[in-house]
Amino acid sequence: MGLVNTRGSTITMSNNNSGFTQKELLKLVIERLDRLEEKLDNKLDKSEFYKVLGLVATVILIVGSLTM
Repeated sequence: MGLVNTRGSTITMSNNNSGFTQKELLKLVIERLDRLEEKLDNKLDKSEFYKVLGLVATVILIVGSLTM
């Protein structure tokens, strides 16, 4: 894939050997990035995990101390 300089100031992209146009390749890359972003958004990161774990431990300790 490379730039093909034509006459004048216009520059067009040449097709690569895969048969996709630049627009199609860009669309595929953007779709893949969107899917990756969705996966990352759905994951629970470490800080959120430890906050929830701390909250659950606190609730358990409070309930345990009230029952004694």
